[in-house]
Amino acid sequence: MPEPVLTLISAILEDGAALTGPGHESNPGDIAILLLLDIGGTMYLYNDARYLAEKLAEFSKEWKAREDLTARARNMLRIDNDVKSLESFANRAYSTEMATQKTVIRDLLGGTHSLLHQEETESCIDSAVARIRSMAVTWDEILPVRCGVKP
Repeated sequence: MPEPVLTLISAILEDGAALTGPGHESNPGDIAILLLLDIGGTMYLYNDARYLAEKLAEFSKEWKAREDLTARARNMLRIDNDVKSLESFANRAYSTEMATQKTVIRDLLGGTHSLLHQEETESCIDSAVARIRSMAVTWDEILPVRCGVKP
């Protein structure tokens, strides 16, 4: 593994350890709240995990197709399970973001009460539509176009 990657991983772990030390005590829920405050939410996680999975899968395919390597060398690379794990993580991040947005929109539309029983029906609908449009703009900047279609 290249040294810069190891250095980055080490730095991230050191930062995480520092945040759990004295002077940084906080409620574990604070991290979840910060994710909700970040307008991109977990779409960044989804996008990055999908990108890494795609790149690793491409690399693996190209490596295994190389004819200048012996069969033993071609079979040395075993990252298919890691690619599947990244894809699974990406799908969970996507599902989490969709569930979060569904909850936000449901709340904007009056929560468990029927929209028809709301005093401010038009205002509720306007708020929900504004949220959907806002998220569309945000996600458009985060998510790449793959094969002409966004996820």
